[in-house]
Amino acid sequence: MSYSSAFSQTYKDHEIKAAFIINFGKFIEWPASSLADNRFVIGILGPDYFKGTMQIMVRNKRIGSKEVFVINFITTDEIQKCHILFVHPDMISQMDEINKKVGKFPTLIVSNYNNFCVLGGMINLIKKPNGYGFEINKKLAEGKGLKLSSWLLRLARVIE
Repeated sequence: MSYSSAFSQTYKDHEIKAAFIINFGKFIEWPASSLADNRFVIGILGPDYFKGTMQIMVRNKRIGSKEVFVINFITTDEIQKCHILFVHPDMISQMDEINKKVGKFPTLIVSNYNNFCVLGGMINLIKKPNGYGFEINKKLAEGKGLKLSSWLLRLARVIE
């Protein structure tokens, strides 16, 4: 049995994806201006896909020197500045509005929806036969001022 398949048998799908998202924060560098306060914010747009798991996983966690917070947003009108925004698959039809609301703030936009990186998202979480992976729209992420680590890019399927 491979490590990936053992891992996927131990944890639920939403727990694995929550861990991926939290760990993205460790392998991406945000512009200093977006980290002015002492908070690193992960937003979830739409129903809580992670069933409260993400809030539990970030307790007492830091990304760099920043304390990690999770905020749930029901509509695009509520989106505030966040460093990572997970878009629930039910909200994908609103990607144009999401990108307008995020504006120039360097928000990493993540989901798990087929062709998400083509629709304006930056990272798409995907389930593979032997575990989990992700796709990255490198051009879009770097266009927002995000610096992706070479390690992260090696693990991803890069979409330009």
